[in-house]
Amino acid sequence: MACDYFIDALNDTDFALKVRERSPQDLDTALRIDLQLELWSADVDRNRRDHAAKDRRAREMARAENRAEETTEMLKKQVAEGISSRPAEREWLLTRKPKTSRYNRTELYRKQLLKKRDNRMKEHAGGVVIRIIDCGNA
Repeated sequence: MACDYFIDALNDTDFALKVRERSPQDLDTALRIDLQLELWSADVDRNRRDHAAKDRRAREMARAENRAEETTEMLKKQVAEGISSRPAEREWLLTRKPKTSRYNRTELYRKQLLKKRDNRMKEHAGGVVIRIIDCGNA
């Protein structure tokens, strides 16, 4: 009798039907069956949520890759159209030298200054220039 009251008190009618189908002999058996069914149901729900989340992440990643590929293709077309419509600019882009780094610009400037100094020294010394080169500690 207590077993029937317990089964009727269950909130979920599907659980109550499943517990009744197993025909528990006493209240402890009915409680054990109910707990086992709830545990299995929670496990199945958790697995479904996990799979749904993984599928959603996979779809989002695929969409992001597709958008990146579409953007790349669009930019390539724009560059190709822009370069082909302006031949002078295309020629400049193809033949220009890359910018030098700050170190290279400083080094070039230093060499130019040394060259100017050497030329001034040649003028004052009658064309003979003796330059001392520091080779470091060898």
